[in-house]
Amino acid sequence: MDYDVVSVVSRRFSRPMLELSGDVGLGLFCTVVAVGGSLIATGSLRTAFGLPVVFFLPGYATVSALFPESVSRTERDVPPAARRAALGFGVSVALLPLVGLLLAVSGVGIVPSSVVGTLGGLAVVGFLIAGWRRRQLPSGERFHVPLHRHARRLHGWIFHQRRVRDRVLNAAFVVAVLLAVATLGYGLVVPAESASYSEYSLLTESESGELVAGGYPTDLVQGEPEQFVMAVENHERERVQYVVVAELQRIDPSTDAVTERAELQRLSQGVGDGETWRPRLSVDPPLTGENLRLAFFLYTDDAPEDPNSASAEEHLFLWVNSTAPGTVNSTAPEATDSTTGSTDGSAPETANSTTGATNSTTTEDANSTTGTANGTTGATNSSVSGSTNSTATGTANSTASQTESQNGSATAVRPPA
Repeated sequence: MDYDVVSVVSRRFSRPMLELSGDVGLGLFCTVVAVGGSLIATGSLRTAFGLPVVFFLPGYATVSALFPESVSRTERDVPPAARRAALGFGVSVALLPLVGLLLAVSGVGIVPSSVVGTLGGLAVVGFLIAGWRRRQLPSGERFHVPLHRHARRLHGWIFHQRRVRDRVLNAAFVVAVLLAVATLGYGLVVPAESASYSEYSLLTESESGELVAGGYPTDLVQGEPEQFVMAVENHERERVQYVVVAELQRIDPSTDAVTERAELQRLSQGVGDGETWRPRLSVDPPLTGENLRLAFFLYTDDAPEDPNSASAEEHLFLWVNSTAPGTVNSTAPEATDSTTGSTDGSAPETANSTTGATNSTTTEDANSTTGTANGTTGATNSSVSGSTNSTATGTANSTASQTESQNGSATAVRPPA
């Protein structure tokens, strides 16, 4: 009895679905699976499920609803099976802007889930209308894809062979084709897994507020904190707890060993896969000196008390100079004042000393010359008076002229009384 019920149900539902609308039934099944997969899956798998819903199924359902009859059974220009498939792509592409406009006007928004859901709904309605219209036509005029006939031929080609070896070879061939198609589809849909890693970078904020990898402050002053931004990108394919430690270190140049260190800040944050964490660190240097090393260490889960580059997952170094507050401002003015004082004090003294020496020398020479001229004039007048008046007079006049000349040069320095 049970066997008869199953046979009746199979004959009543299975055969009509395959005979009358094999492509319609397969289209409905593919639409439901593709829409459900695109809404549930993520990444490339979601794209693979959504592509047929966007670019083929709605158009093919529309064409099937418009042309339910077969090519050889009507005078209308009905597209054959190959043209129906081509029109499926074209009509689907034409429906995309209409669906986008409908979603935008309705306020739903153009998002992948709404687009795929709407197109999937149109495909389901189109296939149901196509199946109903085919049922209204005589069986000889309906367009159908005889899936059961092709399945029966394949079954006979595999299992209705006389020799067992031929059956095994045919079955192995079919299995190999199916495996090849499945492998190709898996390779196209599922991306190859890359190595897991964490990306770590040091950033600063520009004048426009943009984070850039450059322009780091290297001259630090105690009491004037400088801001740094760390960028930690998680590509570990799982959620990771990151710890960032910042230190200022004094390095021995001969051995490259750390002689003194001061921890500045320690931050921790859980970051999901594909997410980026950007902690901000305020650096106020507790050490002073030149060529200090500002170190940033990245750890996962937990960081030790004494972090170093060997134990850290990633590390970044920045060489800086650190000074005490007021050191730069107090040194420059003292040097300037000292230099100015030396210039103002020594130049007048030198000028005055030189001027005094010039005045003294010129006055003495002028007085000496004047005395000599007067003495000579007196001696000439006393020794040759009366007998050599012409000579004495010439000599006196000459000497007097010399005296006037000497007095004239002395007057340039000091005027006569």
